[in-house]
Amino acid sequence: MNKRGYLLLEFLLLCPVVLLSLSGLVFSFSSARSILAAAEREKAILYSLRSEMERVRQVGYADLPVLSGSSFGGGAGRITVRPLAPGLVEVSAKLSGRAFYMLRSGQS
Repeated sequence: MNKRGYLLLEFLLLCPVVLLSLSGLVFSFSSARSILAAAEREKAILYSLRSEMERVRQVGYADLPVLSGSSFGGGAGRITVRPLAPGLVEVSAKLSGRAFYMLRSGQS
């Protein structure tokens, strides 16, 4: 085999390696972008839950039962107030499968 034959053989062996490497690189960028988008959605959900719980924290104890069943986050989230004992309630804020909980007592 002459030099030209070796060059052609090297080229034919190199092409699949380069194509495989490039496809792996494209797949990595695509995966990273989808992971970042999911993290952004999660961050938005948690921010909405946290801000809603801060709003609930400002509500007086006597007014908490009125909040039960109310919605937030464009109607996707729900507030639940559940009595646990006399003078003690559990407040939960749920949105997209995530939830924050808080205990509130009637005593200052």
